[in-house]
Amino acid sequence: MTLVVGLEPRLDRCAHWAAAVAPPCPTMSNLFSSDPFLLAAAAAFYPGERAEIVPVAVMDHHFRLLRTNRRLHTQLPFADFVEPEVRPGRPSTLLPFLPLVRVADVPIESWEAVAAARHLAPAPWVDWQSVSSWPEYVRQRRAHRPEAFSAARKARRLERDLGPLRLEFAAADRDLIDRCATWKSAQYQRTGFVDMFAHGGGVRLFHHMFDQGALVVSALRAGDRAVAIHLGALVDQRFYSWITAYDTALATYSPGAVLLERMLAESYRLGHREFDFLIGGESYKFCYATDVRLIGPLGRPGRGVRLWHRLRQAALAQVRRHANLYAALQRVKRWYVQRQVP
Repeated sequence: MTLVVGLEPRLDRCAHWAAAVAPPCPTMSNLFSSDPFLLAAAAAFYPGERAEIVPVAVMDHHFRLLRTNRRLHTQLPFADFVEPEVRPGRPSTLLPFLPLVRVADVPIESWEAVAAARHLAPAPWVDWQSVSSWPEYVRQRRAHRPEAFSAARKARRLERDLGPLRLEFAAADRDLIDRCATWKSAQYQRTGFVDMFAHGGGVRLFHHMFDQGALVVSALRAGDRAVAIHLGALVDQRFYSWITAYDTALATYSPGAVLLERMLAESYRLGHREFDFLIGGESYKFCYATDVRLIGPLGRPGRGVRLWHRLRQAALAQVRRHANLYAALQRVKRWYVQRQVP
């Protein structure tokens, strides 16, 4: 989910590599290049502006981006990364650079060395087509990470104390969107991350997608009470795990983990091709993922951007020596970035 604060690619150090290496085979689909997402983003974040979806090309690779009032958006709130189009339209715009592109796919066992060497961010995912059966998948994930699929005991406690557990994989209750946003906003504030729901645009985005039938709202209920909520999307049988939040009053039961494990089982049962955890190196994702996409820049940024990142890295090296100053600057950064989210 993002503007990916805190995971900005190291543009000054990896632009040369990214310019020299082509992304993997074009994708059949990408949520963040799809009409429903781009049109919902235009309505949510830029109401009243003229919006159009335009094909662009970077180093002979083709993408779809949103343009509003003649401004081309290479990053949008809640958009993680773009991928080359498998059937591109004729590009109307040539760009020298995109900041967040899928540039490589690697097995989960080898992703860390590749990502560290090239300063790329991980986006773990499950390739259901490589899974022979659900029991075998669970066995393999537990062998890889013993903590995988360990929520069953918490689920039994939750059921005993609150009532029977029920997964609504595709709920029709749009009020769950607002509750999820409220819980997630509180989590952002508790943990010191940028609050992507600080303004109304984020909630409007998900409501617009819900109205288009493009949002999958999932909920774990204990009795009649929603204890964890997930906002996701399904595009070309690729399920995107996007926003998860839970009732913190029930944190000891780990309702988010219970919800995730039940959603994985349902995704497999429904015959999805993939379960995509999107960008981020959170430990829990690697308990369940079979593969990792590596995300970074494609092309070469302008001279001003390159100079800014060199100066930024030099300044950070000095500022990090002073903990109080660094913490203060991080607070200023969060305040500034939150103001940029429409």
